[in-house]
Amino acid sequence: MEKAKNVMMFTKDQTKMTGHLKRKEDPISIQDCEDEEEVILRLAFLAAKEGFNCILDVNIKSRKIISGSHKKTIFSATAIPITIEPSAVRESF
Repeated sequence: MEKAKNVMMFTKDQTKMTGHLKRKEDPISIQDCEDEEEVILRLAFLAAKEGFNCILDVNIKSRKIISGSHKKTIFSATAIPITIEPSAVRESF
């Protein structure tokens, strides 16, 4: 879990900074989390468990579930795990 907290994360909106990085690995995904931060932490945990230190192109989706008078939001996410040097990320201008 400690390694998961140190995994770098870049969303699809940050492609200008990470566009030059190779995306060779298959995407990982997490389904049906009740918290947005939890879905990100789970992605990072899966990446760290396999020895990666970064997740790219993180795409988080939410959907509302209505059951009678109860409403809740469920989150799902996908990302591509890679291993990079922190200096390999370009600065955004």
